[in-house]
Amino acid sequence: MTVMSSRMLTPPCLLILLLTIGNGAVALAKGAATSGLGKGAVEAAESPPAGEPDAKPAAAPTESSRDLSPVCLVISLSGSHAALGGRVARAIEQVLGAAGVPVRRLDDRGEPAGVVEAVARLDEESCVALIGGPGDEEARALADAAASRGLPLLVLGAAPDGRTRAGITWARTPRSEPIEVLASRLAGASGIKVAYVLAPATRYGRSAVEAFRASFEAAGGRVAVARVLGPEDTDPRVVCKTFGAQVREARQAGACVPEAVYLPMDADGTRRWLGFLEGEGVVGSPEDARCPRPVVAGTSAWADALQLARNGAALEGARFGDVRVTGDAPGATVLEAEAADAARLLVAALRAAPNRGRRDVIHALETGAAIEGSTGRLKAEHGRVVGRDVTTFTLRAGRPVPDEDPL
Repeated sequence: MTVMSSRMLTPPCLLILLLTIGNGAVALAKGAATSGLGKGAVEAAESPPAGEPDAKPAAAPTESSRDLSPVCLVISLSGSHAALGGRVARAIEQVLGAAGVPVRRLDDRGEPAGVVEAVARLDEESCVALIGGPGDEEARALADAAASRGLPLLVLGAAPDGRTRAGITWARTPRSEPIEVLASRLAGASGIKVAYVLAPATRYGRSAVEAFRASFEAAGGRVAVARVLGPEDTDPRVVCKTFGAQVREARQAGACVPEAVYLPMDADGTRRWLGFLEGEGVVGSPEDARCPRPVVAGTSAWADALQLARNGAALEGARFGDVRVTGDAPGATVLEAEAADAARLLVAALRAAPNRGRRDVIHALETGAAIEGSTGRLKAEHGRVVGRDVTTFTLRAGRPVPDEDPL
């Protein structure tokens, strides 16, 4: 076989040879495509650059892109609760972000109408699950909307409405639970036999009285006087004079026993009432030196650092029930810690769900094993997160200190 040097070819002949070689290369590539080899490379070579008029549309999402479906937060990002909503959102996003789960924020403005507007965006955002609804009304509205769409939801409301909805898990400790723990401990381990209750005329105040009375009396105590303030009770001096007379009458009817005065209000309100109650002899040093000093008791609303800084001296030795926060959440409020733990439960469910579909996530939430959170060893059970470490605290030098005796 004779090999020709390119020097031996005239310019026209050289051009013909190069065209022949180029056409053969394209033909070989197309042949490989028909045999199932190199198809992607051929399509890329024959397609114009992206952005030009004849460019092909982007490829449709693949099955693996389901892993990138976001978790949507429905929470107050504007309005009067925006600052708190922002802190809660950051606590959740820190957990989800560390697990590689994308997050979308939807602002409910802290009102049911805002929930309706946020819900309208759920399909647009392709949410695989939801966390949100810290307000009571917002929580119920969001739970209804999520259930109607088959979306798993971890609700941040602290007042479950008792309704069963598929895929809906109430993620926070109900407000009544710390009250029940406090009342049981006072009447049980602390040996307090009689309690006097003064509560504001709010839905929370009324429900707090009911929860305290039921648990205190179930543990062997007796609520001797319970008064819920009415709209006419505007002068605390008049109220405390009447309340003090009722307490003195109850004391004369019985022996000298350990007592508690339960005030389900925040620290600022408690300090204001304590001055008048002490003047009427309800709290403070008893007239009979043989009788123990009454214990002032309240609610988790006292766990507010700013209010305790103002009122710590007046509340020294007072007791309340709340969730204990431990682990990697120093300085976090109970709401933030419980919201972060809700995100941890959701991350565990997403990892356990085969395709991260909504039904898979709901099933994984309902059947998943317990996880270690900053508020206890937690799992979802019958539409609620259970396993919170709820205990009682005593205020010492303006700080809540967990009580040592076991529940």
